[in-house]
Amino acid sequence: MPDDFSETTELVRIQVDGNAVTIERNELITCLAESRATPSCPRTAGEIRGENPDLLLSLRETARRQSEFGRTLYHHGYILVPAAHFMKYGLDGAVQYLYGYGNTISQALVMWLLGGVSISSYFSLLPWIQFLAPLSIGALTGYTTRSLLGVVAGFCLALAAFYRIGFIATFLAASFNTTRYPGLEIQIASMFFIFRGDSRARI
Repeated sequence: MPDDFSETTELVRIQVDGNAVTIERNELITCLAESRATPSCPRTAGEIRGENPDLLLSLRETARRQSEFGRTLYHHGYILVPAAHFMKYGLDGAVQYLYGYGNTISQALVMWLLGGVSISSYFSLLPWIQFLAPLSIGALTGYTTRSLLGVVAGFCLALAAFYRIGFIATFLAASFNTTRYPGLEIQIASMFFIFRGDSRARI
C-alpha cells in the first residue's frame, strides 16, 4: 500500500460423506463444473451439491459481496492511494490527483491526525465529511446572501440532495464524496469577498 497487492487463498468448508472437508474456493468452483470426480475433487458436482444444498447460493452471495468491496476500494483508491503516497513521498508527480490536490492533501493530513493514512482512518473520516458538507454549503449561501434564510435554505437543499443520493452511494463511489466541494466553495466565497471590498469592482 499503495500499489502493493497480495493474494490470499480462500478456503471453503463443505460436507463430503458426512465429514467436513476444506477445499480452496477456486478448486471447488472447478469441481462443480466437472461431471465426474477428479483427483482434485473429492466427489462429483452432483454429489457435492446433494450434500451441500445451499452451496451455490453461498458462492454467488460471497462473490457479489467481494465484487462490491472491490469496486469500493477501486473508486476510493483514487483518493486514498495519492493521499498515502503524498504522506510518504510528497508531491513527486508519480501519481495522479484525480480529485484535486487540495482535496486529497487535506484528507491525507486529517487521516494523519487520526493516526495515519490507512483504509480504516479513511473510512472513519467519511461520515464526518458527509455531516460537515451540508453545513459548509449552508455557510456559503449565508455568506453570499447575507441572510439567515439563505443559511437554512442552503443547508436544507444540500441535506435533501444528500439523502436523495443516499449514504450507500456516497460510500461506494468517491465521485459523490462531498470533500470535492470546499475548494469550489472557497472560490465562490472569495469572489464575493473581493467584489464586496473597497475596490471599484463591487456587487
